[in-house]
Amino acid sequence: PSKWRGYYNESVFRYKSTVGGAVAKVRLLWHQVITSENKRLQLLVDDMMSYEKMITLPQADEFMIFQLTDAYFSRGLYKRATDELLAFYKKVERPLYVEKFQRRIGRGIAFQIKDHIAKNELKEAFKVYENYDEVWFKKSERVDYGYLKGLAYEKAKVYPAAIQAYNEFLKKFTKLADPESVRLYEGLPPVDFVHLRLAKSYLENKQFGLASSVLSQIKMANISDEEKDEFYTVSAKIDINNERWASAIDKLQKVSKSNFDIVNLKADVQASLK
Repeated sequence: PSKWRGYYNESVFRYKSTVGGAVAKVRLLWHQVITSENKRLQLLVDDMMSYEKMITLPQADEFMIFQLTDAYFSRGLYKRATDELLAFYKKVERPLYVEKFQRRIGRGIAFQIKDHIAKNELKEAFKVYENYDEVWFKKSERVDYGYLKGLAYEKAKVYPAAIQAYNEFLKKFTKLADPESVRLYEGLPPVDFVHLRLAKSYLENKQFGLASSVLSQIKMANISDEEKDEFYTVSAKIDINNERWASAIDKLQKVSKSNFDIVNLKADVQASLK
């Protein structure tokens, strides 16, 4: 950062009244917009956008909207970034860099949903799906919308809808030509984690056979210690439902971090064994 700030500052100093100097100034102000206090945000945004008239190059307006909305995105203002992109996209006949708009709009929608789920604002997460035209979900070509919908439904304890969303996501994901690259690009968890979420949803929906079948697809090396605890707990509950008491106890003993639920499960199984 210190190097590129140095280059941009030097460009502003040497070429103050040129297009290059204006672009360098925009780049510097972009960084300030990202890092500034909230009370200075609008002043810096107005300052940055005032340089657009000096950039007499093709698609200068697209360059500026990308600078502005990328800055908003970096501040976590996902809705503001998305809506600014959409407003610009709608007012021009056809942007030259249409794919960049589609990717950024899709990313902004996805991160709004992620942010609401992380904050346990599930109603707001579902509203994001309603707020945007279905066309944008298709145009962005992202696959994480299905996973995020499943996660929101699972957290809301609407298990049939979670099951449907997870299955639709997995079907789409496995058909990708390079699923691992897409997973990394979209910040998706490993597919084994999604299988764990699906298995948990099947368990909560009393579909024990399907829960067991999905668990069998999980490679333990690909999930964290916390997720292994959840795996063994789900597996133990399936065993309890099938009255496989010894197997249930064996699974519960493998849970590394005990809690009230685990203690009660162990006590229930021990009582059944007697």
